[in-house]
Amino acid sequence: MLSLTHSSSFASQFTTVFHSLLHSSLPPIFPEYLKDLFTASLSALPEHLTEPPKSETVLGDIPHTYYKVPPPSAHLSRLGVFPRYATTLSRVAFDEIERIAKEEAAKGWDTRRLTRARQRVGEGVANWLSGTLDGGSALMGRTDRLGRENNQGFMKPLFSRFDFHLCKCFFDIR
Repeated sequence: MLSLTHSSSFASQFTTVFHSLLHSSLPPIFPEYLKDLFTASLSALPEHLTEPPKSETVLGDIPHTYYKVPPPSAHLSRLGVFPRYATTLSRVAFDEIERIAKEEAAKGWDTRRLTRARQRVGEGVANWLSGTLDGGSALMGRTDRLGRENNQGFMKPLFSRFDFHLCKCFFDIR
């Protein structure tokens, strides 16, 4: 219906007001429910992402292989959830990175564990987050200059933070 008005400023104003009203009416426990949804979505990844075949080519270039992971809900972006609750989304990702570091470290230090952990983070966590946000950008119509739906420019600094956090976890454990 808003598209019938042919006014992008009106649609933008309506969306802003709608998001404000929606988020002000959510109960205080909503971030916890959202965290549970994100955690369940991450834990439901297929095994080829959570336990990818071993590869020696991962050197902090996260993600190593890009897989299209569907978002937990296609409607979250339309409702303006990602910008407002980005810390909840990030917290789930960082918790998973800590879990991976602990799991890899528990296997012992007789072989290199950081490379394998980086691969697991790149194939699992990074692809999950990228798919979640790409799913949202597809709904919002965000495209790069060539017309492709893409969040990779936004994701690269985040992947660097993932790698830093993983290394810090290993350092703290060791």
